[in-house]
Amino acid sequence: MKIYHTKVESEYSFNLKPLSEQMGRHFYEIPLEGDQKYYLKEKLFRLLGYDALREFETRISKDVSEDERVVLLVHFDNGKVAYCGNEQFEVHIRQGAKSITSMEIVAFKEITGLKRLALRVLENPIDTNVKGLLGEKIIDEKFMDQILDEVSRKSGIPKEEMVIKHRGEKMKGEGGPDFVLKRKGTNEIVTVLEVKYVSDPKDIGDFEDRLNEAARQVKGYLADPEWASPYGVTVVIAWPPEQILNDEPCPPIVGIYKNPCIEFFSREGG
Repeated sequence: MKIYHTKVESEYSFNLKPLSEQMGRHFYEIPLEGDQKYYLKEKLFRLLGYDALREFETRISKDVSEDERVVLLVHFDNGKVAYCGNEQFEVHIRQGAKSITSMEIVAFKEITGLKRLALRVLENPIDTNVKGLLGEKIIDEKFMDQILDEVSRKSGIPKEEMVIKHRGEKMKGEGGPDFVLKRKGTNEIVTVLEVKYVSDPKDIGDFEDRLNEAARQVKGYLADPEWASPYGVTVVIAWPPEQILNDEPCPPIVGIYKNPCIEFFSREGG
């Protein structure tokens, strides 16, 4: 749903529609003058009206049930998006943005799967654990078949005879690779897999750092008796959370690298 608005300078709003009728994306341009953060409450009052804003204030809190909770996504002129989940409607301005172009009111329960994790990345952009979970879910859902095909080709083991174990699924210890591929019905490890996530495809330096970090980790696992396996795989994926939320495809290239960048290692070398 797209609702277009012109700027209103009045301090009053005559919009009497309930919040349920105003869900979706509202195009409402707000110039920014070097602000680091912006309080949207006044703009939302003009946009939604008093009653809808009061309801929004009560339902944006994390203390309400998932069925009742709503969130605010703020879109900027540079294509970036910020998450707003506080009753003051304070939003942090994304780097490089010169204006807010729209605000999107979304029911939290409708954000599922990859989008739920993408929202969590926007909510906590410096939380590396959440980014890691998003990267792992992307690879598991979108690219694992491709990886299994190549591991099968290299190992000679049919992929239907392999099972995938995620680090959080009954694997010992807190460390170790993100995924382990085992021969079905045995404890034989065929491949260890390490995943890294990058939120900004334009940050080629970060992408390369994650490639090198993943390679060091996998080589360490191949030399560790606990994770002894003939093969290792590294995957680095760059897919902005904004694009995931907007149903945009994963960028195919990051600099000179394919995206995701999938590299295979052998304990015997090569």
